[in-house]
This record gives sequence, C-alpha cells and structure tokens, in this order.
Amino acid sequence: MPIPTPKTKSQQLRDLKALRTRIARLEALHDQDRKTVEEVQEHARQCLRLVSEMPGENTGQKKARPHDSGSPGKDAVRSLALLGKNLDLTKRQYERIVRKRTAEHRELEALCDRFQQTLQQERDLSGVVLETTASLVAVLDSEGRLVRYNKAFEKTFAGPANALRRKRFWDLGLESHRETSIESFIREQMNPSRRGAKLETRRIAGDQEDAWIVWTVSLLRDEEDAASFLVLAGHDVTELKRREFEARKWHRELEGKVQERTAKLDRINQDLECLIYALSHDLRAPLRAIRNYADFLKIGLADAIQGESAEDLNRLCRSAAEMDSMLQELLEYARIDRSRHHAESIDLNELADDVARALAAQPDAEVRIENPLPTIQAPRVLTCHVFENLIANGLTYNKSTPRQVKIFCQPATAPKDCWRITFQDNGIGIEPQHHEKVFLMFQRLHTDKEYPGSGIGLASVKKALEVLGGSIELESELGKGSSFHVCLPQTWEERSPDP
Repeated sequence: MPIPTPKTKSQQLRDLKALRTRIARLEALHDQDRKTVEEVQEHARQCLRLVSEMPGENTGQKKARPHDSGSPGKDAVRSLALLGKNLDLTKRQYERIVRKRTAEHRELEALCDRFQQTLQQERDLSGVVLETTASLVAVLDSEGRLVRYNKAFEKTFAGPANALRRKRFWDLGLESHRETSIESFIREQMNPSRRGAKLETRRIAGDQEDAWIVWTVSLLRDEEDAASFLVLAGHDVTELKRREFEARKWHRELEGKVQERTAKLDRINQDLECLIYALSHDLRAPLRAIRNYADFLKIGLADAIQGESAEDLNRLCRSAAEMDSMLQELLEYARIDRSRHHAESIDLNELADDVARALAAQPDAEVRIENPLPTIQAPRVLTCHVFENLIANGLTYNKSTPRQVKIFCQPATAPKDCWRITFQDNGIGIEPQHHEKVFLMFQRLHTDKEYPGSGIGLASVKKALEVLGGSIELESELGKGSSFHVCLPQTWEERSPDP
C-alpha cells in the first residue's frame, strides 16, 4: 500500500490519530467476536453433554422402530449436530474475517510506524537545522515566554544555565525604535489575523558594540487554526548598521564639503558677474574713447601725418577695433549659459537661408543646403549662434575658389529624437592633433595676418550646444577641408540658468 505524502505536520498528526482510532476499533471488534463465538461453542458443548446423559438404547429400553424417528432425543441430537456444523462454518468464516482483519491491522500498524518514523526524521532534521543555523531562533508561548531556542540565540543572550527558559522576550534587554513597545508588538502578533511581520531591535552590550537584530515573526497555529506559538528568526545586522552609520557620516561630511564648494562657486560667480559688468561697461568705455580719438586724429590730421606715423595711427585704430570685438565676443560667451532661454519652433531651413544670405554676400562665398532640414523646438538665439559661427568658420579658413559650405542632415542613431546636422567646407583643414584644441578659449592655429579671428568662436559653439543638450564632433585633415557634425535634440528641455 503506497504511503501518502503528508502536506503538513498537522495533517500527518491527524492521519496518525485516525489510524490509531481505527486500530483500536478493530481490536475491540476482534475481542467482541471472539467472546461471542466462544460463548456459543460453550453452550453447544453443554447441550451435547446433557443429551448424552439422557436414557436411551444403552439403558435397556425397547429399540425404537425404524419409522419411529421423531423421538425428542434424536431430534435434539440432530439439531445439535446441525448447530455444530453451523458453528464450524461460522468459525471458519470468523477465522477468515479474523485473518483478513489481522492482516489489515498489521498493515495499518506498519503504516503507523512509517508515519512515526517520518515524523521523527523531520523532527531530527528540524532540530539539526535549528541548532546549526547562524540565525537566532526562538519559540514563544501565548504569554511571550521562551519555550525553545537554539544555540545561536543562547550564545547571544548568554547567562546562567537555563536562565532564559520561560523568560519573557521583552525582558532580554532589547530596544526598538517602534512607536509601540516590544511587548505590545509581540502580543499583537499573537492575533490569528496577523500574517507575519518584522521587528528591528538593538541590544545594549555595555562596553561592547551594540548588536542590531532584525526579527522575522511567524505565528504557529494548532489544528483548530488558533494561535499556539510565536516563532522568531533573528538576523544580526550589526555590520550593516555600522556601514549605514558610516555612510550617513560620510554623507554629512560630503554635504558640508559640497556646501563649502558651492559657497566658493557662488563667490566665483559673483566675481565673474563683476568681470562681465567690467567688460561690458568699464573696459569697453575707455576702449571706445581711444578708438574714437584715434579716428578723430586720423581724419583731422590726415594731411599732416604721413609715412610711419600714419601707419601707426592705422594700426592703433585696428587694434582698438579688434579689442572691442574680442570683448564683445567674450561677453557673449559668458552670457550663453547665464541667460534665461525659451524654446520656440524653428525651421532650420529658413534659419540657414538667413545666415547664408548674410555671409555668402562675400566674394567667392557659397552656402548650399543639400537636403531639407527639420523643424525643432529650441532657443532661437543659441541655434542661430551655432549656425553663424560654423558657416563663418568654413568661409573664413578657406583658400579655395569658390569657398563652399554644404549643410545636410540625417536622423541621429544615438541618442534618439535627435538630428545630426553636418557643416562641410572645402577649406584648409585641421590636423588631427589639433581637433580638441580648436574648441578651447583663445586657442588659435594661425596668426591674425593669416586669418582674422579671436579664438572664441568654436568654443562658444560648443558651449551653446551644451546648453541646447547637443554635441559637436570634428572630422578634418590638413588640406582636405573640415566637417563639423552637430547633434541637436528635436525638443529642447528648458532649465534654469547657472547661478
């Protein structure tokens, strides 16, 4: 007979109880049947004994005629013989039933023994796991007293022999940051409607480091699904708590450093604001005065000043103009990420046409849009700044005839929702080792005599693209022209300007 696999220990106990009841009933039935048969057999023996003692042929009486077969004595003998046969038949049937029931009884006993062995193995296995696990395990009764615990629990809450037995869990010197006390929490968990919870406690260890333990609480129920015991499994999280406290400490220190550096940056920004104001007002005002006086002298003394003096005066006018232009570009560079910008719908085809008409008016200058450009949502000022400087750069550093700048566009592979716009010129090109240098402030590869410029244009383009959420890449070889690949998002996300 196959052994059913019990689902739970409570189910196993119920099955074992039913088996024992069935065995007891069989034993009672056997005893009752045996007694009944024995009583009938004894009654039959008594009847036979009485009949054998009755007077008959052996006592000298007249021999009965053959037809005289209805005498009471013989009828009684025949009846008793028939009763004996029935008793023998009943006995054999009973013996078969007894053998069958005995075999069933033995089978049930074997099954009961197997159940007992399975339960004992599970108890032994549970005991081994309980004692060898590193977790703290304790079992509480309905009053919160300790009824069982493992070695790890006993080691953590070490004391005199059996000192923990029957001690209440909330009397173990634990603290909790819960609003309710540990006692209230334990009593709440004895409610059958509860389905487990966690409890974080701290054990004050005197001179040693406090121990932090997280308990998982489960309710153990009896066969009637009523609360029976509370099982607590604790895990020592002291090391995690220590790291958490250290992380919080480092976080506070880092916040202090960030605040300190932020204050320094604020001071630097204030100084930069003062510098920008000086560039836009204090420095440019005397520069404009110098330039104006030089122009007055050049006009008023045009006949009197000849030769070297006239050349020096012209050089002074040019230098003042270049200085004023450089200050203006520096001021615009500083305002790129410090001004508040607003997105608007921009048709890049119209924008490129406007810039091309303004710059391509120069001799031998040609700007062509190779394929349709998209319409994006972005600040117009910054987008126009990017197009103006890249087109002007391609026409300025160019000795070809005609000087060409081609603009074409395609969707960017990464990141998504962006456009890759290329500005390709047939200019002098840039050596690979200088590809990063050209995007730095005041970094020029040529003198003013060779090519005019301030060294701010490409740096301001890169900064404007950073504000727009885009990027720029350069492909170029000396003497083979340059290609500036600009990545622009389809929709610009507005943000507050830097402080």
